[in-house]
Amino acid sequence: MVLHPLVRLKEGHFRFVAEFEWDIGMDEDARRRFMPIFKGVPRGIDADTFQAYYLTSERRLIMIGQTQSSLALQELTAKICYESAIEGRVYHSVEAHDMQKLFSRKPTVPGRNPPIRK
Repeated sequence: MVLHPLVRLKEGHFRFVAEFEWDIGMDEDARRRFMPIFKGVPRGIDADTFQAYYLTSERRLIMIGQTQSSLALQELTAKICYESAIEGRVYHSVEAHDMQKLFSRKPTVPGRNPPIRK
């Protein structure tokens, strides 16, 4: 089976996943911080590929998207986390079809590849 990307990576962009968590007492603060982002993502984040998912009963929101700029990603997380008890983590991500390409290649780390036994 060959996997195909749901969303093609735009030229000059990289994929990211951002995960945010908060405690029950921070629900109102979370609402105030997330609502403006749902109305329009910060400049530099691709609005066409941006998705957000709230994990019910977890108080966790996951954002998936593409950006051209690490600074835009920093702006996004700062708007949510700065002077807040909301915790955030950001990951550069690779889509599954890219992993298929990666895993189908022979490892190429100089001096680190184990010898092939016959």
